[in-house]
Amino acid sequence: MPVFEYQAAEDTCIPSENASAGQQATALLTALLNQGGQPHLIDQPEDDLDDSDPFKVVERLLRAKEKRQLIFTSHNANLVVNGDAELVVKCDHLTEVERSRARVALEGAIDSTEVCGAITKVMEMDF
Repeated sequence: MPVFEYQAAEDTCIPSENASAGQQATALLTALLNQGGQPHLIDQPEDDLDDSDPFKVVERLLRAKEKRQLIFTSHNANLVVNGDAELVVKCDHLTEVERSRARVALEGAIDSTEVCGAITKVMEMDF
């Protein structure tokens, strides 16, 4: 039976059952990213992750890319940029009324002018 702990500080580990939901999700994502093998499809990890140190997640992501294909869906442009995405696909709704259906609005390398413009627009949005 696997036992998960969340490393809150260099010398402090929290048992999974005592960790917050975000800390538990961070520990689970770390375990998944440390495995090699088949591709991973991960849907909006930023919704659940502990936000105390997002760069640790990005470091793990960059190492994991060397062992397997990773496919993320995300509304967080920081994950796309800092995770050094190799392919970015931007989706839009078909219509405002039918928001459950989407279309591919743009796709390309992260360094293409169109993709950079779309990422910049998302990062500069004021919610």
